[in-house]
Amino acid sequence: MKGEIKLQGQKVVDVYGTYMGYMDFSGLRYFDGREIYKYVSKIAPQQKLLQSDSLYRLDALSLENGNIKEA
Repeated sequence: MKGEIKLQGQKVVDVYGTYMGYMDFSGLRYFDGREIYKYVSKIAPQQKLLQSDSLYRLDALSLENGNIKEA
């Protein structure tokens, strides 16, 4: 995605990224989906998650533990 934010018809900020990956505003990264797991892993143990939650996927857990073959 590429776009811009305007204020009263004047461009204020360039926007570039993807809604699932990252978002840059005028060249500064404000969101990076690859970084979200650092925060999710700290929050999740405190919450009651369903057993079907994607955080419990065996392939993802194996990959996180470095077992690529099993993942």
